[in-house]
Amino acid sequence: QLIAPPLMKVFYIIGFVAITAFGLLTLTQNALLAVVAWFLLQIYFRFILEIFMILFRINDNLKEINDRGRGM
Repeated sequence: QLIAPPLMKVFYIIGFVAITAFGLLTLTQNALLAVVAWFLLQIYFRFILEIFMILFRINDNLKEINDRGRGM
């Protein structure tokens, strides 16, 4: 069983809370900028986590292909 998906969910929650806290702190300075920055940071953070998930999945697929090749 992969450990990456549950771990990525934990990272996503931590990142979401951190980005939301940052957005709330900057909300007092410029509301529009804070909302736009919060939205873009959420998308960027999710994108980075998805890239890591893809890399883990590629690694698992390559291991499976390698194991099948050794069995022949």
